[in-house]
Amino acid sequence: CQLPISSRERIAAVALADRETIETAARDALADLSTLAPDGAAPNHTALAKLVLEPVAPYLDKPRVLLALDGGLQYVPFAALPNPAAVGTRMIAAHDIVAVPSLAAVAALPARGAARPKTLAIFADPVLSAADPRVRVEPVALAAVATPNTLLERSSVGLALERLPATSYEAQAL
Repeated sequence: CQLPISSRERIAAVALADRETIETAARDALADLSTLAPDGAAPNHTALAKLVLEPVAPYLDKPRVLLALDGGLQYVPFAALPNPAAVGTRMIAAHDIVAVPSLAAVAALPARGAARPKTLAIFADPVLSAADPRVRVEPVALAAVATPNTLLERSSVGLALERLPATSYEAQAL
C-alpha cells in the first residue's frame, strides 16, 4: 500500500503495510475505544500507530496534518494515536489533525485569503415526534409504507427526544 504525502516543499510516497493488515488494526483500535479498560487507562493504539504513523514520522514536521482516510481508518480518532516523533505523547499534543472527505474536496476549496460567500445554513427546532403540533399528516399514497411515525422512529433509533424550542430563537439571533 502506498501513501502519498504532499506539502508545499515536497511530494513523496511512503510504503505502508497491506490494506487488510491496516484494516484489522483499525478495527482493533475501534474495539478498544468501545470498551473501558478495568483500570480506566487510555486505550493503547501502538499497533495501529506503528502501521500508519511510524512510516511517515519524518514527514510529520508541520503543526497541521491533513488526512483523507479510507475504510476503517475513517473512524479512528488519529488525534488519540501515539505520536511517533515524541514518545509518550499523543498526536493531538503536537498536531492539529484535520480529516477531509477527499483531496479533491480540498483542491476545490477557495485559496487562502480569497473572498468567500457569507452563507450560513442553520437547522434549529427540529421535529422529533409525530405528536409535535407542527406535524400535519395528510393522506398520501405511501402513507402505509412510510408514515411520519415510522420515519421518525427509524431516524432516532428508539431515543425519546424532546423538542428544543429555544433553538429557533438562537438560530434567529444568528
